[in-house]
Amino acid sequence: MEKYKNLIFVFAFAFAGGWQCGDTKEATKSSVPAETKIAPNIETVAAGYMNAKVVDLTGLDGCKFVLELEGGKQLVPTNLKPEFCRADIEVSVKYFVPKGAVNTCMAGTIIEITDIKIRERRK
Repeated sequence: MEKYKNLIFVFAFAFAGGWQCGDTKEATKSSVPAETKIAPNIETVAAGYMNAKVVDLTGLDGCKFVLELEGGKQLVPTNLKPEFCRADIEVSVKYFVPKGAVNTCMAGTIIEITDIKIRERRK
């Protein structure tokens, strides 16, 4: 019976990981809504945000969209909003690392986003 509990547990997390951004084909076609906040670089970093880029890892087992910090570290968000599920969007993000979080994507650290904003591109 214990063997089946573990198997159900694994499938439950695998299934939940698939819902991270909904339908990725639709998400990549959609644009970020105009009402989404645009975050200037200096002010957001001072306010505790980290600069990152959205990266599409759908070809990697169990992964969808991850955030890549400026230093190259990858973060696997559990609650990335569908409007941010497009590759190469530059964002500023506040997050925390939940204790005991499990995900099928092993590309980086699992995080939960507390706030995310589109970042202005430098000219």
